Amino acid sequence: MPDLLAGSKIRALDTPPTVYALDGTVIANITEVTYTVGTPEVGVTFTAPTTGRVTISVGGGLRNNAANADRVALAPQVFEDDSSGLEVLAPTVLRGVSSEGIATAGDFAYRGHTSMLDGLTPGQEYYARVMYIKFGTAGSTPDITARDILVEPAS
Repeated sequence: MPDLLAGSKIRALDTPPTVYALDGTVIANITEVTYTVGTPEVGVTFTAPTTGRVTISVGGGLRNNAANADRVALAPQVFEDDSSGLEVLAPTVLRGVSSEGIATAGDFAYRGHTSMLDGLTPGQEYYARVMYIKFGTAGSTPDITARDILVEPAS
């Protein structure tokens, strides 16, 4: 994949637009222990730049509302074309954010994480969405108040 260096001729494909989605729907008393999409789904369609690299940021308002070690995490998932296409990035907490495994007295902590995704096919359309998962065994105590995703072309 070519790098965009000083003096390079810039084409439209080199810098496709940044895309962003946000939803503030509260998802309460989360029990899902496998990655889940959520309702409504929070996702964006983007075109890979000439470099084949983008940064993906996910974030949200997270909390554990009981005195146990449960937590909830958000992570990105990416497909070619749309959500029925080939998965090119599986959701993993290493690319996401997590609530603390302590009771937060009803307060949400807003946090985010940005990571690089490379090896994309320039000009190919992709779909990225936010997934969530609960960690712990104490019950259904974590909540989400916001989920967001941002995808930006990277050089």
